[in-house]
Amino acid sequence: MGSVTSVVVIGQLIRFGSNSTNCYRLFQRELSSSCTKMSSKSHLERTEDKSRDPNIHNVTVTSISNISPTVKHVILSTTVRPVPFTFKAGQWVDLFVPGVSKIGGFTITSSPIHLQETGQLDLAIQHSLVQPAFWIHTECDEGSEVSIRIGGDFYFDPELDKGFKYLLLLAGGVGINPLSSIINQIYNNEDIPTTKIHSTLLYSAKSIEELIFRDEFIRIAKKNEDLNCKFFVTDSSTSNNTTDDDDGFSKGRIGLKDVESALNELLVTGQIDNIKVYICGPPPMIANMEQIVKKLRLTNIAYEKWW
Repeated sequence: MGSVTSVVVIGQLIRFGSNSTNCYRLFQRELSSSCTKMSSKSHLERTEDKSRDPNIHNVTVTSISNISPTVKHVILSTTVRPVPFTFKAGQWVDLFVPGVSKIGGFTITSSPIHLQETGQLDLAIQHSLVQPAFWIHTECDEGSEVSIRIGGDFYFDPELDKGFKYLLLLAGGVGINPLSSIINQIYNNEDIPTTKIHSTLLYSAKSIEELIFRDEFIRIAKKNEDLNCKFFVTDSSTSNNTTDDDDGFSKGRIGLKDVESALNELLVTGQIDNIKVYICGPPPMIANMEQIVKKLRLTNIAYEKWW
């Protein structure tokens, strides 16, 4: 077990008492998490069966900033015109950074139309001791040169998915990244003004500060009545003032009743066969959401499980 994990567990032992059932469960969870991290496969190994563009493109970091206590917002740019590559909303990039042999995978948060118009794509990268995320948080700066390759089979395609007029978007933590790209592609895209797509986003994070893009989603929803957003804060120490406020906050994890309520809202004007579900978040969250949506008889389900 790593030293950081050991400190966390010891602190909880003091808090709960050595005979506490809660502490025992915490110890099991931390031990399991630590072992999983030590034995986890690399990004390339986890995604070896996924679709990939064969071409690698050089880009420049033109902006890097903090958008939460743990997440960096990185803008990558190309000056080549026309832009030599594209992607589908929800896909990721293989990221190659200087001086690091390990290749990382990070989901694009901006839309394909934004790339074509500006030559820019956005990433939101959570802090990690694992490379190349660690390089992003400790060495990357504006002007840094990196390389990318587009990949992934989890995406929204306006043509392939045109039969689905209703989307249920379920996100946990930085699992919001591909759904951010999808939301921006649909609701910040003047090329499809006549395409009415109704979407409900249920998005949970540990704290309000970790609800990245929250303000942007609220802004988009205020301009588009077809997008409904609900936010959840899972940290039990969060103030009760965050419960059921005007921006749709709820305290706790996304549960069956929340998903059922969102589904019923979509079913006011839609049919269950016209609803597509996108799920992205930590593996336990994905498994839980998958069970819930299947229990509610939803069958058109896409989820990103590689990370």
